[in-house]
Amino acid sequence: TVLLEHKTGNPYEATVESTGEGVVLQGLTIRHTSPSVANNYAVFLQGGSATLSECDISSTTGTAVGVEGASFNISKCKLAGAKRHGAAIYGDLFGGGASGIIEECDITMNGENGILVRDASPVIRKNAIRRNAAYGVRLADCDAEFDGNIIEGNRKGTVVTEFGAVANLSSTNTLDAKLRRL
Repeated sequence: TVLLEHKTGNPYEATVESTGEGVVLQGLTIRHTSPSVANNYAVFLQGGSATLSECDISSTTGTAVGVEGASFNISKCKLAGAKRHGAAIYGDLFGGGASGIIEECDITMNGENGILVRDASPVIRKNAIRRNAAYGVRLADCDAEFDGNIIEGNRKGTVVTEFGAVANLSSTNTLDAKLRRL
């Protein structure tokens, strides 16, 4: 396994930042520490398209994976122990959404939500989303599909929707609490 680690006193620096098309990160351990308040990600996918596969990603000061307006495929990754979210998925600044899939990932013990989605349309499939400090998944002003996930043991609840968000949950999900609307 290759370790990519970035510890800095400078704000807004990710360990890996991707803006290109067809980027692939596979089999990496990625660690991050930066004092940023916003855009504080171990891996930052901004526009373009990227695949993350079989990676172990964490940030001691922010979010493991940040997506802004990108097309993405995150599979078989561990997004655990981040100070904020396991993954934060946002549309871009021009109103375009981010779209992609998060599947077969272990998203656990993050300081806020396992996954935060705003202005995007991800498919969230076959993940274990457990023991996060806030919600397993928090959706705002978006449309997300859920299939075959185990979402349990999250402090505030399983899935929460707000600002018109739609959670399309199939019967194959295992939830330890009901969907909540704010």
